[in-house]
Amino acid sequence: MIGNETRCQLAPGDQKSSDWATIISGQPRGNMKQAREEYENIINQMDSPAPDVFAHVWISDKLLSIWGDRGWMGAAGNQDDTPVYSPQDVIDIWQPKGIMVENNDEMWFNSQIENPKWRNGFSMTYATKMAHRVMTLFEQHMAEQNYKYVMRWRYDIHLGKEKNKSVDWKEIEDTISDENTIIIPPGWDWGNYGCCDLFGIGSHRAMLLYSMWNEFFMGTIPLHANNEGSLRHYLEKICGLRLVEYPFGCLGIHRSETVH
Repeated sequence: MIGNETRCQLAPGDQKSSDWATIISGQPRGNMKQAREEYENIINQMDSPAPDVFAHVWISDKLLSIWGDRGWMGAAGNQDDTPVYSPQDVIDIWQPKGIMVENNDEMWFNSQIENPKWRNGFSMTYATKMAHRVMTLFEQHMAEQNYKYVMRWRYDIHLGKEKNKSVDWKEIEDTISDENTIIIPPGWDWGNYGCCDLFGIGSHRAMLLYSMWNEFFMGTIPLHANNEGSLRHYLEKICGLRLVEYPFGCLGIHRSETVH
Protein backbone atom coordinates (compact mmCIF):
# COMPACT_ATOMS: atom_id res chain seq x y z
CA MET A 1 0.00 0.00 0.00
CA ILE A 2 2.95 2.33 0.58
CA GLY A 3 4.71 3.00 -2.69
CA ASN A 4 6.00 6.52 -2.22
CA GLU A 5 6.19 7.38 1.47
CA THR A 6 5.45 11.04 0.86
CA ARG A 7 2.15 10.51 -0.98
CA CYS A 8 -1.29 9.27 -0.16
CA GLN A 9 -1.82 5.63 -1.01
CA LEU A 10 -5.30 4.13 -1.28
CA ALA A 11 -6.06 0.42 -1.15
CA PRO A 12 -6.68 -0.62 -4.79
CA GLY A 13 -10.31 -1.36 -5.56
CA ASP A 14 -11.46 -0.81 -2.01
CA GLN A 15 -14.97 0.42 -1.26
CA LYS A 16 -16.66 2.47 1.43
CA SER A 17 -18.06 0.04 3.99
CA SER A 18 -19.57 2.22 6.71
CA ASP A 19 -21.24 5.56 7.38
CA TRP A 20 -18.42 6.16 9.84
CA ALA A 21 -14.77 7.00 9.23
CA THR A 22 -11.89 7.25 11.68
CA ILE A 23 -8.96 9.53 10.85
CA ILE A 24 -5.88 8.57 12.86
CA SER A 25 -2.62 10.48 12.92
CA GLY A 26 0.67 11.20 14.63
CA GLN A 27 3.77 9.16 15.31
CA PRO A 28 2.65 5.59 16.00
CA ARG A 29 4.05 4.85 19.44
CA GLY A 30 3.26 3.68 22.95
CA ASN A 31 1.28 0.48 23.31
CA MET A 32 -0.45 0.72 19.94
CA LYS A 33 -1.71 -2.86 20.00
CA GLN A 34 -3.43 -2.35 23.35
CA ALA A 35 -4.77 1.00 22.11
CA ARG A 36 -6.28 -0.77 19.10
CA GLU A 37 -8.00 -3.30 21.37
CA GLU A 38 -9.47 -0.49 23.46
CA TYR A 39 -10.66 1.26 20.31
CA GLU A 40 -12.36 -1.95 19.18
CA ASN A 41 -14.04 -2.23 22.59
CA ILE A 42 -16.10 0.90 21.90
CA ILE A 43 -16.43 0.40 18.13
CA ASN A 44 -17.87 -3.09 18.55
CA GLN A 45 -20.79 -1.53 20.43
CA MET A 46 -21.98 0.19 17.25
CA ASP A 47 -25.05 -1.17 15.49
CA SER A 48 -23.53 -0.14 12.16
CA PRO A 49 -20.38 -1.54 10.49
CA ALA A 50 -17.07 -0.49 11.99
CA PRO A 51 -15.61 2.80 10.72
CA ASP A 52 -13.28 2.83 7.75
CA VAL A 53 -9.83 3.97 8.89
CA PHE A 54 -7.60 6.56 7.23
CA ALA A 55 -4.11 7.23 8.51
CA HIS A 56 -1.32 9.76 8.49
CA VAL A 57 2.02 8.53 9.84
CA TRP A 58 4.99 10.57 10.95
CA ILE A 59 8.33 8.82 10.54
CA SER A 60 11.37 10.29 12.26
CA ASP A 61 14.82 9.38 13.54
CA LYS A 62 13.70 10.51 16.99
CA LEU A 63 10.76 10.28 19.34
CA LEU A 64 8.49 13.22 18.50
CA SER A 65 7.67 14.29 22.02
CA ILE A 66 7.65 17.61 23.80
CA TRP A 67 9.06 15.67 26.76
CA GLY A 68 12.39 14.98 25.05
CA ASP A 69 14.17 12.05 23.40
CA ARG A 70 12.77 9.51 25.88
CA GLY A 71 9.36 11.11 26.00
CA TRP A 72 7.17 11.38 29.05
CA MET A 73 8.61 8.15 30.47
CA GLY A 74 12.10 9.59 30.56
CA ALA A 75 10.96 12.95 31.89
CA ALA A 76 9.15 11.14 34.71
CA GLY A 77 12.26 9.13 35.57
CA ASN A 78 10.67 5.86 34.43
CA GLN A 79 12.91 3.19 32.95
CA ASP A 80 10.31 2.01 30.40
CA ASP A 81 10.90 3.07 26.83
CA THR A 82 8.28 4.50 24.49
CA PRO A 83 8.35 2.22 21.44
CA VAL A 84 7.83 3.63 17.95
CA TYR A 85 6.13 1.63 15.21
CA SER A 86 6.66 1.56 11.46
CA PRO A 87 4.15 2.47 8.73
CA GLN A 88 3.83 -1.25 7.99
CA ASP A 89 2.91 -1.84 11.62
CA VAL A 90 0.14 0.74 11.23
CA ILE A 91 -1.15 -1.09 8.16
CA ASP A 92 -1.04 -4.46 9.92
CA ILE A 93 -2.71 -3.25 13.14
CA TRP A 94 -5.15 -0.59 11.90
CA GLN A 95 -5.81 -1.84 8.34
CA PRO A 96 -6.47 1.61 6.88
CA LYS A 97 -8.18 2.09 3.53
CA GLY A 98 -5.76 4.93 2.85
CA ILE A 99 -2.47 6.09 4.33
CA MET A 100 -0.02 8.96 3.96
CA VAL A 101 3.52 8.73 5.32
CA GLU A 102 5.75 11.77 5.75
CA ASN A 103 9.17 12.33 7.30
CA ASN A 104 8.76 14.80 10.14
CA ASP A 105 12.51 15.53 10.16
CA GLU A 106 12.23 17.08 6.69
CA MET A 107 9.30 19.41 7.42
CA TRP A 108 9.72 23.17 7.12
CA PHE A 109 8.21 23.99 10.49
CA ASN A 110 11.10 22.41 12.37
CA SER A 111 13.29 25.38 11.43
CA GLN A 112 10.63 28.06 11.12
CA ILE A 113 8.71 27.67 14.42
CA GLU A 114 11.09 28.41 17.28
CA ASN A 115 8.83 27.69 20.26
CA PRO A 116 9.06 23.90 20.79
CA LYS A 117 5.54 23.61 22.22
CA TRP A 118 4.05 25.51 19.32
CA ARG A 119 6.11 23.44 16.86
CA ASN A 120 4.89 20.23 18.47
CA GLY A 121 1.29 21.42 18.30
CA PHE A 122 1.63 22.49 14.70
CA SER A 123 3.02 19.05 13.83
CA MET A 124 0.06 17.36 15.53
CA THR A 125 -2.57 19.54 13.85
CA TYR A 126 -0.90 19.17 10.45
CA ALA A 127 -1.04 15.38 10.80
CA THR A 128 -4.75 15.54 11.66
CA LYS A 129 -5.38 17.68 8.60
CA MET A 130 -3.55 15.27 6.32
CA ALA A 131 -5.30 12.19 7.72
CA HIS A 132 -8.56 13.95 6.89
CA ARG A 133 -7.17 14.67 3.42
CA VAL A 134 -6.55 10.95 2.89
CA MET A 135 -10.20 10.30 3.71
CA THR A 136 -11.30 13.06 1.35
CA LEU A 137 -9.26 11.63 -1.52
CA PHE A 138 -10.85 8.24 -0.92
CA GLU A 139 -14.31 9.81 -1.00
CA GLN A 140 -13.52 11.65 -4.22
CA HIS A 141 -12.01 8.73 -6.10
CA MET A 142 -13.43 5.53 -4.64
CA ALA A 143 -16.68 6.20 -2.76
CA GLU A 144 -20.10 7.02 -4.14
CA GLN A 145 -21.04 9.02 -1.03
CA ASN A 146 -19.23 10.90 1.71
CA TYR A 147 -19.09 9.55 5.23
CA LYS A 148 -21.80 10.80 7.57
CA TYR A 149 -19.76 10.72 10.78
CA VAL A 150 -16.05 11.10 11.45
CA MET A 151 -13.80 10.44 14.45
CA ARG A 152 -10.35 11.93 15.00
CA TRP A 153 -8.05 9.47 16.81
CA ARG A 154 -4.47 8.90 17.91
CA TYR A 155 -2.37 5.75 17.84
CA ASP A 156 -1.69 5.79 21.59
CA ILE A 157 -5.06 6.61 23.15
CA HIS A 158 -5.69 4.73 26.39
CA LEU A 159 -9.43 4.21 26.81
CA GLY A 160 -10.06 1.69 29.58
CA LYS A 161 -12.30 -1.23 28.66
CA GLU A 162 -14.03 -1.58 32.01
CA LYS A 163 -15.23 2.04 32.08
CA ASN A 164 -16.41 2.06 28.46
CA LYS A 165 -18.71 -0.95 28.27
CA SER A 166 -21.89 0.96 27.44
CA VAL A 167 -21.19 3.61 24.82
CA ASP A 168 -24.50 4.88 23.42
CA TRP A 169 -23.71 5.41 19.75
CA LYS A 170 -27.35 6.23 18.98
CA GLU A 171 -27.16 9.13 21.41
CA ILE A 172 -23.87 10.24 19.86
CA GLU A 173 -25.28 10.10 16.33
CA ASP A 174 -28.38 12.03 17.38
CA THR A 175 -26.24 14.67 19.09
CA ILE A 176 -23.94 15.32 16.14
CA SER A 177 -26.60 15.10 13.42
CA ASP A 178 -27.22 18.85 13.64
CA GLU A 179 -23.97 19.23 11.63
CA ASN A 180 -22.75 21.81 14.16
CA THR A 181 -21.63 19.74 17.15
CA ILE A 182 -18.39 18.07 18.20
CA ILE A 183 -18.41 15.34 20.85
CA ILE A 184 -15.43 15.53 23.19
CA PRO A 185 -14.51 13.58 26.34
CA PRO A 186 -14.74 15.39 29.68
CA GLY A 187 -11.84 17.22 31.27
CA TRP A 188 -8.61 18.51 29.75
CA ASP A 189 -9.72 22.10 30.35
CA TRP A 190 -6.41 23.22 31.78
CA GLY A 191 -6.62 26.81 32.98
CA ASN A 192 -10.43 26.51 32.95
CA TYR A 193 -10.51 26.95 29.17
CA GLY A 194 -9.77 24.12 26.82
CA CYS A 195 -10.96 20.75 25.55
CA CYS A 196 -9.39 17.38 24.91
CA ASP A 197 -7.29 17.37 21.75
CA LEU A 198 -6.80 13.58 21.68
CA PHE A 199 -10.01 12.79 19.86
CA GLY A 200 -13.27 14.27 18.69
CA ILE A 201 -16.43 13.00 17.01
CA GLY A 202 -18.70 14.90 14.64
CA SER A 203 -20.60 15.01 11.38
CA HIS A 204 -18.77 15.16 8.07
CA ARG A 205 -19.12 18.96 7.98
CA ALA A 206 -18.12 19.53 11.60
CA MET A 207 -15.03 17.33 11.34
CA LEU A 208 -13.97 19.03 8.12
CA LEU A 209 -13.85 22.24 10.15
CA TYR A 210 -12.06 20.40 12.97
CA SER A 211 -9.40 19.17 10.56
CA MET A 212 -8.65 22.74 9.49
CA TRP A 213 -7.47 23.72 12.99
CA ASN A 214 -3.92 23.60 11.63
CA GLU A 215 -4.65 26.56 9.36
CA PHE A 216 -5.51 28.69 12.41
CA PHE A 217 -3.15 27.15 14.96
CA MET A 218 -0.41 29.78 14.85
CA GLY A 219 -3.01 32.51 15.25
CA THR A 220 -4.70 30.94 18.27
CA ILE A 221 -1.90 29.26 20.24
CA PRO A 222 -0.31 32.58 21.37
CA LEU A 223 -3.63 33.42 23.07
CA HIS A 224 -3.56 30.30 25.25
CA ALA A 225 -1.18 28.32 27.40
CA ASN A 226 -1.69 25.02 25.58
CA ASN A 227 -3.14 23.18 22.60
CA GLU A 228 -6.37 22.46 24.46
CA GLY A 229 -7.10 26.17 24.79
CA SER A 230 -6.21 26.81 21.15
CA LEU A 231 -8.56 24.04 20.01
CA ARG A 232 -11.52 25.24 22.03
CA HIS A 233 -10.95 28.82 20.83
CA TYR A 234 -10.82 27.65 17.22
CA LEU A 235 -13.89 25.38 17.38
CA GLU A 236 -16.14 27.72 19.36
CA LYS A 237 -15.05 31.24 18.46
CA ILE A 238 -13.86 30.81 14.87
CA CYS A 239 -15.97 27.91 13.61
CA GLY A 240 -19.03 28.55 15.78
CA LEU A 241 -19.31 24.87 16.68
CA ARG A 242 -20.98 23.51 19.80
CA LEU A 243 -18.87 21.27 22.06
CA VAL A 244 -20.68 18.53 23.97
CA GLU A 245 -18.98 16.24 26.47
CA TYR A 246 -19.70 12.50 26.39
CA PRO A 247 -18.60 10.51 29.46
CA PHE A 248 -15.90 8.31 27.96
CA GLY A 249 -14.03 6.82 30.91
CA CYS A 250 -10.37 6.37 31.80
CA LEU A 251 -8.93 8.52 29.04
CA GLY A 252 -5.19 8.95 28.72
CA ILE A 253 -2.18 8.00 26.61
CA HIS A 254 -0.26 4.73 26.44
CA ARG A 255 3.29 5.88 27.19
CA SER A 256 4.98 2.47 26.94
CA GLU A 257 4.33 -1.20 26.27
CA THR A 258 3.38 -1.60 29.91
CA VAL A 259 -0.37 -1.64 30.53
CA HIS A 260 -0.95 0.46 33.63
